[in-house]
Amino acid sequence: MTTGRFQLRAMSLGEILDGSFQLYRLNFGRFFLIAFIVQLILFCLQALYQALTPAGTAGLEALRGARAVLYLLNLSIAFILTVFSTGALTAATAESVLGRKLGVFEAYRRINRIYGRLLLTTILSYILIGLGYLFLVLPGVYLSLSFSLLTIVIVMEQKRGFKALSRSWRLIRYRPGGKKMRSFRMAGPGSYGRAFVIFLLVTVISWILSLVVQLPFHIVNLVLSFSDKTSPDLFVKLSGIIRLFANALTRSLVAPFSALAFILLYYDIRIRKEGFDLEMISRSLEDLKK
Repeated sequence: MTTGRFQLRAMSLGEILDGSFQLYRLNFGRFFLIAFIVQLILFCLQALYQALTPAGTAGLEALRGARAVLYLLNLSIAFILTVFSTGALTAATAESVLGRKLGVFEAYRRINRIYGRLLLTTILSYILIGLGYLFLVLPGVYLSLSFSLLTIVIVMEQKRGFKALSRSWRLIRYRPGGKKMRSFRMAGPGSYGRAFVIFLLVTVISWILSLVVQLPFHIVNLVLSFSDKTSPDLFVKLSGIIRLFANALTRSLVAPFSALAFILLYYDIRIRKEGFDLEMISRSLEDLKK
C-alpha cells in the first residue's frame, strides 16, 4: 500500500523509526508549529511565574502560599494544553501517513470535538500509572507501555474511558508473530519491547537536542555573567527564562517524532492483527472530522 512517498505495511522496529524520520522531514514545519504553539504558551506562563518570584528569602517566605497556588495552576494548565497538543499531533501525523496535509489550526479544531473524552481518559490513565509506580515501579512501567497507544485509540477509534485503556493494552500486548502475551513476564518481546525502545530513543534524542539547543543560550548566560550591568538577581531570572525557552524548543522538536513513531507502531500492529488497510484508516479519520 503506497501513501504518497510512504509505503504502509507491516514493519520492523527499524522501519518504523526510519519511516518516522522520513515523514517528519517531509512535514517538519507543520508538525513543529503544532507542538510549538502550546509550548510557547506554556513558556510565557512559566516565564511570567519565574519573573514574578521574588529573589530574596524573606520574600519567598511571605509568598510561599501564593507561589504554591500559582505552581499548581501552572502545572494544571501545562497538563491540559499538553494533552490538547498531543491529540492534535496525533491527528496530523495520522493524516500524513495517507499523504494528506492537515493544517495547524485544523488539527486543533478536530481534537476540540473529542477533547473532553481525551482529557478525562488521559487523567484516568495517569492515576492508574501513578498507582502502579507506588508498587515497586515495575507495574508503573508496564502500565506506561500498555497505555502508550491510548491517545491514538481515542483519536482514531473514538473510544473513551476504560474501553480506550483496554483497547490500548490489547493492541500493545500483541506479539508480531501472532501470539498474545499472556503474562507480565512475557512483556519484554513483541510490541512491549518496541514501545520501550521508542520511549528510550525519544528520551535520548531529547537529551541530545537539549544539549545542542541550550548551547547558544549558555553562551549568552556566560556573556551576561561577565557584564557589570547585570545584577545577580536579574542574571538568575534571565538564566531561568532562557533555560525554559530552550526546553520548550526541545520539546517542540521531539514531540512530533514521538507521535509519528507511535502512530506507525499502531498501524503496524493493526495491519498484522486485524488486516488494517488504507480504507479503514481513511474511514477512521473521516469519523473524526464528523
